Amino acid sequence: ELYASGHKMLPETARIVADMLTKNSALEALCVGDSEFGDEGVAELSIGLSKNNALTSLDLEAKSIGPQGAASLQNALQANTSLKTLQLARNAVGNEGLASLCKGLKPSSITSLDLSETGITGGGAAALGELLGSAIAQGIAKNSMLVVGFDAEELNLHGCELGDVGAAALLQAVQQGGLPSLTELNLCGCEVGEAGMQAVLQALQDGHAPHLKVLEVGANPAVQADGWESLLSNVNGARPDLDIAWNINAPEDPNHQTS
Repeated sequence: ELYASGHKMLPETARIVADMLTKNSALEALCVGDSEFGDEGVAELSIGLSKNNALTSLDLEAKSIGPQGAASLQNALQANTSLKTLQLARNAVGNEGLASLCKGLKPSSITSLDLSETGITGGGAAALGELLGSAIAQGIAKNSMLVVGFDAEELNLHGCELGDVGAAALLQAVQQGGLPSLTELNLCGCEVGEAGMQAVLQALQDGHAPHLKVLEVGANPAVQADGWESLLSNVNGARPDLDIAWNINAPEDPNHQTS
């Protein structure tokens, strides 16, 4: 593991780290650079990442990555076959950057993806929906299926203002069999209204995303609606193993009930 987050790293130094990645077969986790790392640093790092098949975790949280940096990661993700965890939280990726990432993530080996507070909105719903619905079952391998495409187990969209449009994209994806291995989904603060959340919960109640164990929904307009407790009761009855939480990593809001 190489952890040097918070330390300034110029593109020239990132180039040295990238060169190391092309030769190193032992390093499994990497987190480097500070809030000024930026698109140039990611562009250099991506060159090494594309030629590395040992790294399993890459943490680029709060590194000032924008759409250009996301585009650099696209090519690296398409070439890399070992990466399991990708942390991109608190970067201004936006919908343009999301479109690039989606191309790189389909297919990919990523099982845990954090896109929280990355500026993604409902305008990126089409790309997001296409990515989330890209896992297609063919042949025999994983859980009696060979899963082709993006098949994350953990997906964090906390703080992405997806709204009901984004919820609809998510809904369509899971109804079509997307995200078959998903176990944890964070939709906190995604501006999902009552109609959008009701549709998502109904899909879960109907048995879609069968392996989902944790759904975080805090700070959405839906949880303040009058019918929220009734929705929860229905889902809890059908999916008693599903924990619908305010925010699993924060104190629960005493004014809102979850399962």
